Amino acid sequence: MKSYSEAMYWKKNKEWYVANYDKDRYELTKAAPPRAIESFRMYLRQNDLPDNPVPINFGEDVYV
Repeated sequence: MKSYSEAMYWKKNKEWYVANYDKDRYELTKAAPPRAIESFRMYLRQNDLPDNPVPINFGEDVYV
């Protein structure tokens, strides 16, 4: 099992995520690299949140 710090890697760069207060969740931006996306999936799983699809914010909801 990877450490909690790896699950929080996606928060290392503020350009990789935004807080969506209307939906009460974080969303990744298109600037998030693959490692940040995987890290965000780990974060979602560790917090019992749906991890598929991963919310990616492109100005409107787009999912990968």
